[in-house]
Amino acid sequence: MVLYTDGVTEACNSADEAYGAERLIEEVQAHGDGAAAAIVDRICQSVTAFAGSAAQSDDITLTVLAWDAH
Repeated sequence: MVLYTDGVTEACNSADEAYGAERLIEEVQAHGDGAAAAIVDRICQSVTAFAGSAAQSDDITLTVLAWDAH
């Protein structure tokens, strides 16, 4: 389960383009089978790389919960 504030999807780059839900979903789909901490790190790296040096105007909060049904 990935919980996030709108600051994640609304993080903008220098061209004023938002990170968006689609990019977030792509990251979760690509790395969602990893450990929760690794998924958080990967999404944070992706958002940071996307935003570059552009100033952010909102908080960026992210939590990933993983469980094993066994």
